[in-house]
Amino acid sequence: MSSGADQLRALFDVLYGSTPAAYASDFPLEESVRRLADAVYAPLIDFGHAPRVVGHASERYVSVHRVVPGMKDSFRPVFTGAFHERNGRVFLRGGYALRDAVKLFMSLWLLLCLALTVTTTSMVFEAGAFSLVPLVPLGLFAVGVLWVWNGRANSRKDIALIGEAITRALAT
Repeated sequence: MSSGADQLRALFDVLYGSTPAAYASDFPLEESVRRLADAVYAPLIDFGHAPRVVGHASERYVSVHRVVPGMKDSFRPVFTGAFHERNGRVFLRGGYALRDAVKLFMSLWLLLCLALTVTTTSMVFEAGAFSLVPLVPLGLFAVGVLWVWNGRANSRKDIALIGEAITRALAT
């Protein structure tokens, strides 16, 4: 029998779980970092109209995401990772996940909805009258879950596009 904490952890993994990824480089460490940094560089002022992959690359920290001009989508996955050397080979290891700010906002949303559901349900039981009021925050909880699920589902192709850009930068 699973506890409530296990069920919440499972929901958290379904909503916010990350996808691990690793990319091998054909170049030495410094050259790999430079090539990826050049590939994901985004100028401060950019009038481009085509979707592109942008981010930051250093030896210890890499953050890469896809940008579509004119469209803000907080649910787009971000690759975060770091370069590693093993047996003379260079690898970029990390994972794809939602931004931390999105996870924080949606977690607060979902927790507030659950708290309101418990509060309104207890108020209805204390009043002894039938009411559908507790269904409102429960419905908002469901909307939050569907919002995250839909956002992640619509952004799945971004992982492949980001991965292609990283692979191109690290391959000969």
